[in-house]
Amino acid sequence: MTEWSQTFEAVNSNHFDNFWIALAVDIIALLACLLFYRRRVGKLSYNMSMLFSMFSFFVFIIGVSTSFFSWMAFQKATPVRITSDSIETPFGKAPYANIIKAEMEDDLLIIEEKNKKVHVISKKDFAVEKIYEALRESVDRWKAKQ
Repeated sequence: MTEWSQTFEAVNSNHFDNFWIALAVDIIALLACLLFYRRRVGKLSYNMSMLFSMFSFFVFIIGVSTSFFSWMAFQKATPVRITSDSIETPFGKAPYANIIKAEMEDDLLIIEEKNKKVHVISKKDFAVEKIYEALRESVDRWKAKQ
């Protein structure tokens, strides 16, 4: 049974900023694409307008992709919660009884479960040192109760 918990929020939320910037670029690129495509001029200028229209469309497609993946990353950045008997990450809940090992590698906290599920938490998004220390303390308390 869960008696207490600690919650660690994402420290870096620039995914949301990237989403809005990419969305603004999308709108500008789409307007430029339509403007160049609808423009009525001579033959040489027409070819240049089509070239600029195509370039604007490519910028629009790249911007839509950036917006989508930034939004996905922002949605995935849920808090890490450490309770008295488990840890809950954006990748799911891992009871301490199922954890094989938890270790720091470079700027990552890697938690491996018995069922081969791996939770990888990046320093880029979370304060992994604090999470690792709190996890170690919590697992030690849990083992002492067992």
